[in-house]
Amino acid sequence: MNLFILDNITKLLLIIKEKYFSDWINKHFNQSYLFKPTALMKKTIFFFLIFCFLYNNINAQNKQAASKIFWHEDFNSGKLPQGWQNVDIYKRGCEWVVTNQPYPGSFEYQQQAPPIASKSRGYHLQYQAGYIVDEDQPSWEKRKEYPDAYMQTSSIDCSNKASVILRFQQTFRYNDYKHADSAGLYVGISTDNIHWHDMNVMNNSPAATDMFLPQQEELNISQWAANQPKIFIRFYWRGYFSWYWMIDDIELAETYNNDVSIMRLVSHNEASNVFKKDDAFVLRIKNSGAKNIKKDFTVTCKVDNNELIKVIVPASIENFVANTERDIRFPSIDLTKLPSHNLQFHVDYFDDENPINNDLAIKINAAATSLGSATSFKTNLNESLIESGVSKIKVIFYRDDIFRIWLAPDGDFNNPADSDIVINLPNKKPVINTTDVGNYYKIKSAQCIVRIYKNPLRFAMYDSTNAKVIWEENKPIVFGAKTCQTMLRKTDEYFYGCGMQNGYFSHRDKDVLIEKGGGWDDGGRANPAPFYMSTAGYGVLRNTFDAGKYSFKDTLIFSHNENRFDAFYFYGPSLKNILGGYTTLTGKPFLMPRWALSMGDANCYNKTDRKKQPQTTPAVITTVADKYVENNMPRGWILPNDGYGCGYVKLDSVVNELAKRGFHTGLWTENGVDKIATEVNKYGTRLCKLDVAWVGPGYKYALDACKAAYNGIEKNSDARGFVWSVMGWAGTQHYSTVWSGDQSGNWEYIRFHIPTVIGSGLSAQNAATGDVDGIFGGSDSTYVRDLQWKCFTPVFMVMSGWAKKDKQPYINGEPYNAINRKYLQLKMRLTPYMYTY
Repeated sequence: MNLFILDNITKLLLIIKEKYFSDWINKHFNQSYLFKPTALMKKTIFFFLIFCFLYNNINAQNKQAASKIFWHEDFNSGKLPQGWQNVDIYKRGCEWVVTNQPYPGSFEYQQQAPPIASKSRGYHLQYQAGYIVDEDQPSWEKRKEYPDAYMQTSSIDCSNKASVILRFQQTFRYNDYKHADSAGLYVGISTDNIHWHDMNVMNNSPAATDMFLPQQEELNISQWAANQPKIFIRFYWRGYFSWYWMIDDIELAETYNNDVSIMRLVSHNEASNVFKKDDAFVLRIKNSGAKNIKKDFTVTCKVDNNELIKVIVPASIENFVANTERDIRFPSIDLTKLPSHNLQFHVDYFDDENPINNDLAIKINAAATSLGSATSFKTNLNESLIESGVSKIKVIFYRDDIFRIWLAPDGDFNNPADSDIVINLPNKKPVINTTDVGNYYKIKSAQCIVRIYKNPLRFAMYDSTNAKVIWEENKPIVFGAKTCQTMLRKTDEYFYGCGMQNGYFSHRDKDVLIEKGGGWDDGGRANPAPFYMSTAGYGVLRNTFDAGKYSFKDTLIFSHNENRFDAFYFYGPSLKNILGGYTTLTGKPFLMPRWALSMGDANCYNKTDRKKQPQTTPAVITTVADKYVENNMPRGWILPNDGYGCGYVKLDSVVNELAKRGFHTGLWTENGVDKIATEVNKYGTRLCKLDVAWVGPGYKYALDACKAAYNGIEKNSDARGFVWSVMGWAGTQHYSTVWSGDQSGNWEYIRFHIPTVIGSGLSAQNAATGDVDGIFGGSDSTYVRDLQWKCFTPVFMVMSGWAKKDKQPYINGEPYNAINRKYLQLKMRLTPYMYTY
């Protein structure tokens, strides 16, 4: 029940009190022989009755609202509802999913979208067009195909329903580049599963824009659904190559006679506004009821829980027609004083029968705001709090050589990464000293100093003498749609890290993308990490899963696509000490089993062979394992499936037979990581190679999958975890190796792989490699040379099923076999030294 109704009921009851209640009290109590009520007792009885009246009315109203809903689906089972159809129009692997994960990112849109903030939260319906198409968009264009697909409900009974409202919550992001003429996000209604009435529900939302709060969608479908014994609903992505559509809390309800609902804020978005002194909010409302509204009503907006602005909707002059929308413009207001604003919209309509949709709370942020001057500074033990207007910044020392700068633009500290990236914070609090030096505050630990310049607010890091600058911002941090830190580069300063950046390890004078993608060859980002370190004696970890860009040119600019700044700083001054601090927080590199340093061999055998003859998984024993033995090649491990629908049969006997020949057995997790317990505990596998199982999307998906696979081995056996992965992030080194992707073997492949592996090591990815001679192309000469140098790296393997001929070390004959055997044996002799270093 809204405040307008409460206010009017209170006024009405006060009138009743004056006219009737006093007489009733006097009649029933003043003549009592037990006592005579005081004025206080009379007031208590009166307001108790008011409470009972309101309680009963509110409950009755809520029950009435609930009774109008006759069908709903919130996907909380985590599975597609029975009887629903998942239809891929062009049959190119485009299917909807039920998931509790956010959209994973894709080509040209690398950051993960947040999960839909729907009423029920958790699992929801999601379409991942961008992830499906990814970098293959040119081939889709050439075929004149789009990732068109729809999800359709089973039949729904609307008999005896004189009116039907379809409600759901949605968030989406789309790219209108080269879209089809009929492109749109459509909701369709049908009574026969043949003829459809489609409605585009994009609501003129701009392209390439995330929605952090879902749109509340209400469609009156009475003309097609009312009194129908069965209807079908479908959600149809059509004509766009990317990116995503999330849907949750779908329900069908009968129409109220009087129902005003708030649809959305249309004047501002959540992340990239330019605030003005005379800004005006425009709110879209809808008459969701069955009757026209002919009475004036009020819509209010409370700004930052303080200023209240109102608009009277003149429905008595211009009737608010049923099932129509109206944009309400509020009086102008100055929004320039703060970088973000909390808005609370409310509809006050006396006759409203459904108050559930009368409110909207939303936070809007400026596209770019710089920190101003420091307005306060406080310190408690190892933590300092600095204020700059409404913005707050914490500087926290966790060790004498590790501290954190954590910015909350609106004063509300949050950590979307939770404890996924930073898994270990030192418990012992270091002793720090703070001093007001005049134009800056000084925070001193035993090893370094943080300066906080007051006007404008900037940060700098010095050595413990306060004489040598390690780094210093040349302008305040800018936050908004992107959050950027800017510094000046030293003349002799070089930079390393950023994860596995194919072809590079030294980043001076370069722009480095901290995002997955870019293909697998030179310039690709196979395993990025939001971490870098400098020869000036420091390193930085940005605690985020959002994509970023680091520019290491004359002006250093470090940005991530988020409206917050959260960075951990490591004082070296040596690179070794910096890496040690980084892995203290994100996890020390895992120690693999000794046999993992031997060469691996991966292929699929549960399909026809190269001669088109049928074979199953046990074929790996005679066609590969026995050949290694015959050719006296050192053995390591084998993956007998390929992760792309290959599957396996008779796994227990395959594992046993391969063990007799000196091989350990692993599997690609082609259908997810849920089978690991059985495969490890029952069948004896000891390696998980991740690809299809959530790793492709990267970011949090990949890190979670690596962790699940690693723990799946360790918890279900007495063996060390061994995981082979791609699309890593900061922290992947704690669970998995990383490899550089699908490449073609040639001399250029060898050239760019050397700096790739060096750069990975300088990002704490100690077990990094690529397939020997690639998985495509290759030659006898490039195979030998690639195998030779990779014998001096911790891990390596061959992939046999993708090239025109297999890739085992005995395939090319002499003299190549002898050279390969010599270096593989050298690798075996070096293993004790590598393993114990």
